[in-house]
Amino acid sequence: MNSEIVFFYTESLTNPTRAREVFASMRAMGADAVVFNVYEQDLSRWAKDFPRVQGLAGDAGLRRYVSPGRHGGVFSGALVVPSLYSYVHPESLIVSEASNGATTEAQSPMQGFWTRMTCVNDPGFRRYMREQLGEILAKLNPDGLLLDEPKGLTLACGCERCRSLRKSDETPQQANIRYQLDFLGEMCAQAKSHRGDLRTMLVVGGLDHENLLTELAKLPALDIAGASGYFVARSHGIDWLRTWAPQVVQRVRSAGKRVQIWMNNWGLPVSEHDNLLEAYRIVGDTRPDQICNFWYWRNSDDPERVMQITAEGLRAIRQSKGKEENNHEATKSRSGR
Repeated sequence: MNSEIVFFYTESLTNPTRAREVFASMRAMGADAVVFNVYEQDLSRWAKDFPRVQGLAGDAGLRRYVSPGRHGGVFSGALVVPSLYSYVHPESLIVSEASNGATTEAQSPMQGFWTRMTCVNDPGFRRYMREQLGEILAKLNPDGLLLDEPKGLTLACGCERCRSLRKSDETPQQANIRYQLDFLGEMCAQAKSHRGDLRTMLVVGGLDHENLLTELAKLPALDIAGASGYFVARSHGIDWLRTWAPQVVQRVRSAGKRVQIWMNNWGLPVSEHDNLLEAYRIVGDTRPDQICNFWYWRNSDDPERVMQITAEGLRAIRQSKGKEENNHEATKSRSGR
């Protein structure tokens, strides 16, 4: 089975002409699906525009995945913006002295931003997230839900709620993982209850969170777990990816889930162009279930060339898989004679 090719949409929600062009270009590059961020204000500010753009993606033959953007500060998003809920309800913020950078993102300013997030045990926030997700599912009826880099996995909260829920034999960090799994599992279950065939996906960022992949992959309503092969953003050479990619695939598959890998086709200096093409070969050889890519994403020296390399890398993966399937069919045919 071919890896599903996914792109992250980074263009206009209000220009249907441009959206059609982008979706056609994605399809020409082999895309099967597209991910949209949905921020807290989007379905009111773009009440007609957002469903329209989603519909155009479907018309182009793309599966439509949505990803909550910065809700409560607990998820990533294309924009580094504060959560409306957290702003209106400062009493919901986590209580923590941690500032070790474990929840930061590449090329993002103001490190203190990442510790100003809402506690997932705040009852108002849990209710708010159920309402927000319900609205997203009802108005957009997506084909999948992506929970992008949950920020609280390594940032234990010491608020009164979290302390009262902690078991006597748990450390604060162990309790926090349990709280986070409960919250993330609830979101996946809600999505599945809306539509049984909806794909639930979760991707982590950074080594600290990758160490939790096995636990995350145990969530009953989660279909696909993944990680980010950002060899440049994480200050590694291409050889790091040769070891990292098969390890991530094996870790997730051993937990019985499908695996998603995000490509570092963004933030590239010209000196890394050849390595990006090699990165596609390395990841393609591990046969993940999804290969996720960015669409003209941030801070590359030559974004047009980066997208050309992206197309070349994806084409090579398709061709390699096609040859493998043809050889398999030829072997079956010979053995049947």
